[in-house]
Amino acid sequence: MKKETLINITGGVLLVGATAIGARQILRERAPNDSESPGVKQTTDLNLESSNLKEILTGKSQDEIETLKSNYFAIAQNFQNLYGQRISVEGDRIGSILDSDVESELNKEAKNNVVLGALISERFFPDKVRVSDDYNTVTFEENTVLDLNNPLNLSITAAFIENIFLFEQSLSGLNNGEIVVFYALPTPEEIDRENRDLKWLANADVNIVIELGSFAILPKDHLVKMSRILQELEVNKIPFPKEIKFKNPSPEDPGGSYYNSKTDRPFSIVIYNSTDSDTEAHEIGHFVSDAHNMDQASDNLTAHSQDAFTQMIDGIKEKFNTTDSVTETVDLVEEYANKFRMYFQDGDTFRYLILNAQSDIEKEVLLQEYRFFKELFNNREFRADGVLVKKLEDVEIKAGNIIEITDTDTERPGIFLRPSPTLGIDASYPVAWDEDEVKILEGPQYFTDTDGRTVEMWRVRLGNYFYDKFYESKNENGGLIDGWMSSEWFGRLVSN
Repeated sequence: MKKETLINITGGVLLVGATAIGARQILRERAPNDSESPGVKQTTDLNLESSNLKEILTGKSQDEIETLKSNYFAIAQNFQNLYGQRISVEGDRIGSILDSDVESELNKEAKNNVVLGALISERFFPDKVRVSDDYNTVTFEENTVLDLNNPLNLSITAAFIENIFLFEQSLSGLNNGEIVVFYALPTPEEIDRENRDLKWLANADVNIVIELGSFAILPKDHLVKMSRILQELEVNKIPFPKEIKFKNPSPEDPGGSYYNSKTDRPFSIVIYNSTDSDTEAHEIGHFVSDAHNMDQASDNLTAHSQDAFTQMIDGIKEKFNTTDSVTETVDLVEEYANKFRMYFQDGDTFRYLILNAQSDIEKEVLLQEYRFFKELFNNREFRADGVLVKKLEDVEIKAGNIIEITDTDTERPGIFLRPSPTLGIDASYPVAWDEDEVKILEGPQYFTDTDGRTVEMWRVRLGNYFYDKFYESKNENGGLIDGWMSSEWFGRLVSN
């Protein structure tokens, strides 16, 4: 059967070169239809043969390049849908029908599309992206060189390209004031953070395998979240898993698996392409619970093993003299992995659950679990998606700064603004909460508390910083919300 190397968007449907008519028909029927997606323009056949990729851009106008850019995103998204959600309404998988030759062809077309995206990026941002003449490597910002024949590097390249385009749009929103249009886009700061995570992953000594048939392009959220949890392992001197492998599962397989120290492939993780990007942290949680069995494991890992976690829960049951369903019906192996993932990837929700526990034993269990993982991570705490909670350090504070408040107290949250620069509380004054934003009005003022500690106080105003502008909060009477606050609660510098 003749092989075709053609990617064709017709009404947004992806038709990918295949070795069999049957497989091509499956792709046609099951690929998502994005013809009504905003910003995706229909086009005629787009031949992505590697021999003529650069010629595709030759002589193109700005509008034509923008159309190619939209097509790039449409094709990339359809590849992710094809590989990441390969289940029809009947429940059977495309992967059970496509043979290895078809998978190879799909991967080749995915690479060609990534190269095209890199070439478009290079045309707009030659200082950020360089594509080699043989299309086998892409260099980002002069120091990150990625071999596109490596499946992981190919996926990282696609993620970098996505962020280059998103950064351009995000800045456009800032420059043009089109706040509503770009509300859903990540901020330039968030994109920069993701790029740092991608660079780390590209250079890390971690054994990550993407099997043929799992993902042609591993989605960016998998890459970023995986990078962040692996970086935390490194910071806390926890070894990496021996292998993290991405596979295409059979219908009965779960989202992921961990092979513990007693198996024939110890300390290894498998992630299936039918799962979401939370699975990596969950399975790494299983690994950490077992990592004390590795050679030269630290005392920290022994103190935070699965056995230590189980003993902690058993101690709570004994303390309350109960077989309450909160502790009795839970699979503690899965509980460890679930709470490990939540602590790292959704810390704000974890703290919310503690503060809103429905019973004393539920609160005790959640609080002790939180403290358990806080100790494991050496008191480092996190927000959504593994973003580290930060205290403001080594920054010269001045009037006009916009600062995010950090208050992760799980027992007595909330910070009363003070009427004067002392720690005396007036309960009629408003409260600032974790992640609230304040504008510095004046200060600092200093005083010594009852413990002999020098406290630095600043007068602040509550509000919300959004796309280069600070929107002041108002009280119920329409007045501004000002007060004094200790700098110990200052977290991230949002704007100076």
